[in-house]
Amino acid sequence: VSIRVVAGLAALSSLVTLVASVRETWRGSRPARFFLLASAALLVFILFVSARSVALAPANFFTIYCLHVGLALEVLLLSFGLADRIHAMRTEHAEAQAAKLSTQQALLEATQRSERELEQRVAERTTALHEATARLQVEAGAREQLLIQLKQSEEKMRYMAQHDALTGLPNRYSMQERLAVSLEMARRNQQKLAVMMLDLDGFKPVNDQFGHEVGNEILRQVSGRFQRAISENALLARLGGDEFAVLTHEDYESAMELAMALRATLSY
Repeated sequence: VSIRVVAGLAALSSLVTLVASVRETWRGSRPARFFLLASAALLVFILFVSARSVALAPANFFTIYCLHVGLALEVLLLSFGLADRIHAMRTEHAEAQAAKLSTQQALLEATQRSERELEQRVAERTTALHEATARLQVEAGAREQLLIQLKQSEEKMRYMAQHDALTGLPNRYSMQERLAVSLEMARRNQQKLAVMMLDLDGFKPVNDQFGHEVGNEILRQVSGRFQRAISENALLARLGGDEFAVLTHEDYESAMELAMALRATLSY
C-alpha cells in the first residue's frame, strides 16, 4: 500500500513539475526546456514503474530497472541544462563586461574629449590673455611715452616761461621771484643783498645800423661774458632789450668789485 501511495505521489509531483516546465518553456526559458525533457523522461519511466506496481505492466528487467534508467537520463539532461545555464551566465557575464567596458570606454572617450576641449579653451583663453596683456603693455608704453612727452613739454614750457629765449638767462619773472625769496631770507638771516641793473650804452644805433641779427649776437656775447664774470651764488637775468640785472649776497665793497668786473668784460 505504501509503495502504491508513494508511486501515486511521485506521479502527481512529476505531473506538477511537467506543467511548470511547460509553462516556463512557453515563456522562452532555455533551462526549462532541458528540465522539461528531463521531467518528461523521468515521468515516462515512473509511469512504467507505477503501471508495474498496480499490475498494469509485467514485471520484467525493463520495468524493474526503468526507474534507474529514467533517473540517469534525468541527471544527464539536467547536467546539459546546467551546462547550458552556465554557458548562458558566462555569455551574459561577458556581455555585461563588454557593455561595462564599452560604457567605460565611452566615458573615457567623453572624458578625454572634454579634457581636449578644456585644454583648447584654456589655450584660447591663454592666447587671448597674452594678446590682451601685450595690448595693455603697448598702451602702457604709449601712455608712459605720452607722460614723458607731457612732462618734457611742461618742463620746456616752464623753462621758456622763466628764461629768456635769446640768451637762455632767467627772465624778468624769474628775477622777481628770486629777488622776493632772497629779500625774505636776507631779512631773516640779517644778511646783505646787492642788486645791480646793467644796460648797454649805444646798443640801439648798432642794432639799427647792422640789423637785429647782429644785435642779437651782441646780446648773446654780452650775456656770456657776464656769466663768466659772476660767481656761482649770483644770479644774472635779462630783463628785456639791452637791460640785465645781477642779484648777489655780498657786501658793498664786494658788490662794487663785481660791478667793475662786469664793466671790464665789455672793454675788449
